[in-house]
Amino acid sequence: MNTRGNGYPEGVCQDGECASSTSVLWSKRLELGIERLDQEHRELVAGFSGLLLMLKQRASGEVVRQRFQHCFDLLLEHLRYEEELMVRYHYPRYNQHIMATSDLVKSVFEIGRRLDGQRSSGQLQGRIELAIQEGLFRHIDQVDRPLADYLRLRGMV
Repeated sequence: MNTRGNGYPEGVCQDGECASSTSVLWSKRLELGIERLDQEHRELVAGFSGLLLMLKQRASGEVVRQRFQHCFDLLLEHLRYEEELMVRYHYPRYNQHIMATSDLVKSVFEIGRRLDGQRSSGQLQGRIELAIQEGLFRHIDQVDRPLADYLRLRGMV
């Protein structure tokens, strides 16, 4: 992954120190204290931020679709890891977590479907930005944080 001088992946901002011109900001408040989960979350934000930047720069449809597919694959891989942790450590809120995860995947999948059918537009960029800020960030804060707390408090990770 490419990084800029601030050490953060391209497309990621850290508490106001930005590596690109997107308005999707990574914040330390999103960190869960579990290195692999935090790294994967940063990679997801960087990937989707890069996608936004490509749309703003009016990149070709094929390049945008490839970037989206890469981001979607990262998301699915990350969610498989979370599920593995929940099963391995008998997470009591497994069903709620899976339902919330399903909603996130549907939301991101819908964005991909729209990418196939539309040219880059401000409306599409806004939907992606909203999916990141309200979908992914909310998922991290409200769904993944209880999982991380459960795992950390029990010394499981």
